[in-house]
Amino acid sequence: MSGIRLTEEILRHLNGKKYLCLGSHDKQMRHLAPYFESIKESFLVKTDDQYIFLSHYLHKIWPKSHYGSWHLFGHSHAKMNWYAEREGKLLDVGVDGHNFQPWSLDEIIEIMKTRPLNFNDLRKREQT
Repeated sequence: MSGIRLTEEILRHLNGKKYLCLGSHDKQMRHLAPYFESIKESFLVKTDDQYIFLSHYLHKIWPKSHYGSWHLFGHSHAKMNWYAEREGKLLDVGVDGHNFQPWSLDEIIEIMKTRPLNFNDLRKREQT
């Protein structure tokens, strides 16, 4: 099965809303648009009371980072986890760092509970 066909097969079996953050190898993926809510370079989404910035790439600063938003990214193949763990509400959600399985929101929530506030989070100023 070709890479594109395999990708389509996987997408058909995934539940929930899917967003594609275009990355360094995704220019040919636009034909997969029917499987996604949207395809862009990045997204700012909200679940309940939590803003989450989605991007293929790791960012030091992202939309609403100073208000506690989370940043989910890929691209680094889990090689930037050492940085993400100490820098703030960041998480590499690439499947190659997660037994090639998609992350659940519950898993992400549990990890974010262990992460420090973002370096520029305004709540840090209130604590001093």
